[in-house]
Amino acid sequence: MTYHITVIIVNYNQDSWLLKCIKALSFNNINYRVLIISNSTIEKQVYEHLAHIPNIEIITNDTNKGFAYANNQVFIA
Repeated sequence: MTYHITVIIVNYNQDSWLLKCIKALSFNNINYRVLIISNSTIEKQVYEHLAHIPNIEIITNDTNKGFAYANNQVFIA
């Protein structure tokens, strides 16, 4: 599938903000995908729920790799 935009979200223990962001994205008519990079987030339940949404991909790190490293992971994934 071809997407008009890709949204990259790097998350580190900010699950409530992550869900608000995902919800805000759902109110548009643009064909988009979301790439979420989890930098060792504690709350895994959020990701289990989001993993079932077709246009969301999740990359999980065991440790906090930092913002720049996490963004670069998108290009090698």
